[in-house]
Amino acid sequence: PREKIAFNMHASLSSNVSWVSVPTHLELMNSARSFSVKVDSSGLTEGSHYTEVCGYDVKCPQSGPLFRVPITVIKPCKVHDETYYEMKSDDLTFRAGQIHRRFIAVPVGATWADLTVVSMEKKLPSRFVIHAIQLLPQSAYRTHEYYKFITLPELAESTHAFSVQGGVTLELVIAKWWASIGTVNVKYIVSFHGLAPTSRVINMHAAEGIVRVNSVSTLRHEEISPSLTLKNCVQPLRPSEHKIRPLNHRDVLPECRQIYELLLTYQFHQSKSAEITPNCPLLSDMLYENDYEGQIWLMFDNNKQYIGAGDAYPNQYSLKLDKGDYTIRMQIRHEKKEALDKLKDLLLLIEQKLSSTISLDVYTTMNGALTGKHKFGTQKLCPGAMTACFIPPLSEDKLPKGALLGQYLTGTISFSKSDKAKKA
Repeated sequence: PREKIAFNMHASLSSNVSWVSVPTHLELMNSARSFSVKVDSSGLTEGSHYTEVCGYDVKCPQSGPLFRVPITVIKPCKVHDETYYEMKSDDLTFRAGQIHRRFIAVPVGATWADLTVVSMEKKLPSRFVIHAIQLLPQSAYRTHEYYKFITLPELAESTHAFSVQGGVTLELVIAKWWASIGTVNVKYIVSFHGLAPTSRVINMHAAEGIVRVNSVSTLRHEEISPSLTLKNCVQPLRPSEHKIRPLNHRDVLPECRQIYELLLTYQFHQSKSAEITPNCPLLSDMLYENDYEGQIWLMFDNNKQYIGAGDAYPNQYSLKLDKGDYTIRMQIRHEKKEALDKLKDLLLLIEQKLSSTISLDVYTTMNGALTGKHKFGTQKLCPGAMTACFIPPLSEDKLPKGALLGQYLTGTISFSKSDKAKKA
């Protein structure tokens, strides 16, 4: 301990590039020390750049660095074409397992991108993996992720559309599948598009009448053809019973911190056979980062027979149910009883997939929506131009049979005329 307390070393800091600035010296002592590093990437070219900050003992610099601080800067490629917002690659040669990676600065206002991969090989088909991802603050990587296998025939092209967030760097990876033998030459084109509605989430209530939605072409000339489809009927449930109790001796954290469980009981009636997905929206999008330790649920029928179970990410746990009464028991754990007490009235959603989707008509004017005339066909928008569309409430004859008060319908709305963009 005395040697550690008396420890003292003079270190000199150095960087071999002009875009990294560090102090000249650092005094190492028996406690943690920090120093500032300034990175100026304004003069760097597009692509990846790497350097290290090295610390040397001033008494013995010939012994080599005491420590290294690695610095990697990736400067994304900018889209210079401000007419079509396209970015073209050079001709690329791929072997089995070879990866091509590119970072792209997505133009502000872009809402989706089209990726076209073109094969220039005359004799050999090939198989590729496309992976596009963007990272947003406080969001999981899967929020803006596109992953797909494609088979590319000889002298053919394949186009794929995926959603993007404008102003956020896009990492685009194209890799030749490891089992796809041979060497092929390909190139690709990335084009960005933008049709932005006034709100990403549109809420409609029959009592409020006709809903107006404005949309803007943010980048380039676009063809707009709105379509609205309802796909699910959602039933909110409140727990009929709740219990908070301590778990057994195995569920004790260090320092004798007891873990408690909250047991919530939900009951609902299924009016007909359908595919359903239980969803706890407050917790379902979190797993390891969740402050609560679990969100496991079990489903039983009226005879107390086990039907299924689920956890976070509800899209993975769909169940096919027959007509009847069902019970869901949900367990949430935490070391503090007061934290569990806040969730005693936690809502659970039962998302039922409709046997057939419901399409709503979209109109160009308010009067058209009232009279059922002048349906929205296709319009061409110039960059920066805005148009309005009007959506009347759903008629009662289109409501799904067995729908109850308090339930609501969910679906998707798309604005682009492109079929691929509608699925992005």
